[in-house]
Amino acid sequence: MNICRKLSLLPGLLIALALLSSCGGGTVERQALSSEQIESKYASGTVLIKNTFYYSLSFGGGREFYFTGLDADGSPENLTVDLSELTPATCFGSGFLISKEGHIATNSHVASPSIDVSSARSTLVAAFNNIAGELNKEINDINEKLGMLRLAIIASEDYSERMEMRNAYDELSKQRDDAQEVVNALHSLGSMDYSVSLHSSIGIAYNDTYVTNMGDFKDCVTVADDPQHDLAILQLKDKKTPEGKHIFRIPGMRKSADESSEKSEEGKSNKVKVGKKLYMIGYNLGPTLAITDQGIQAQVTSGEVTQDTDGSKIMYSIPSLQGSSGSPVLDKYGKLIAVNFAGLSSTQSFNYGIKISHLKKLYSEL
Repeated sequence: MNICRKLSLLPGLLIALALLSSCGGGTVERQALSSEQIESKYASGTVLIKNTFYYSLSFGGGREFYFTGLDADGSPENLTVDLSELTPATCFGSGFLISKEGHIATNSHVASPSIDVSSARSTLVAAFNNIAGELNKEINDINEKLGMLRLAIIASEDYSERMEMRNAYDELSKQRDDAQEVVNALHSLGSMDYSVSLHSSIGIAYNDTYVTNMGDFKDCVTVADDPQHDLAILQLKDKKTPEGKHIFRIPGMRKSADESSEKSEEGKSNKVKVGKKLYMIGYNLGPTLAITDQGIQAQVTSGEVTQDTDGSKIMYSIPSLQGSSGSPVLDKYGKLIAVNFAGLSSTQSFNYGIKISHLKKLYSEL
């Protein structure tokens, strides 16, 4: 090829190179999102979670007790032996859609509220021992009455009077024997094997929908649970995410063009840069703040990373209230960074999130 031919091709080559450069040959410039844009793009994939639950404590021999939780002293609340008398407890949290098959990420403590099983048993046994102590006092009182009746029967010369006292004696004897049987049973519980079970019914409601009663929540089941990292994955019972709902992509599950071309600030170390802008979208205080004239509405709050605590969690200055557990935490480009799970006591301004790498691992195990 002669020199003139080469020079004639040069303008076309320069234009082609310029086009390649502008179409992805270099680093893709992404535009930061505002709070309004975060809400507009991601709110449809954020769900309000309702969990209605109670616990059963079963001892050997088929003895079963029901309760809704433990109070500040560790004692079972609403304890009963009749399940029909129990009103289950209800808690609310947040979650977000992560697949077309109706998978929803949230916290383990939202999906499976846990209790100190040994505390529940020990407080129950202590309560049983107290009841047994009171019954023993009654048994002693009955024995004293029986002794007096026995003497009165021997001393009485009137037949009808003796028969009346004998009937009273027999009735008191039965009360004593029944009370003693209960005492023996209560004492035996302390040495019996036991198990505690959680019974829950989980449902979700979508952003921009109306919730007027508990029946408006769509049924879900827990399909994966990681209590160590306070993560869980729910799934809609029909296993189908409705059309038009945003599905959050877990970074690293399937590389996108943007992700492969961007220069990550954290790199492969799983570190999150302090000062990084973050957004959280969820349902603070559950339905209390979410219910509006336009249906339930998720709230978007923002802050910055204040500490990359360890390989599992980060701390940030995003304000939150109860109900925001399980909310997705995004960077300014909408990339999933963490799952909100806990706040510092006595403050609403600093909260913790579980790094998304742990959700990726849990989801991949499905």
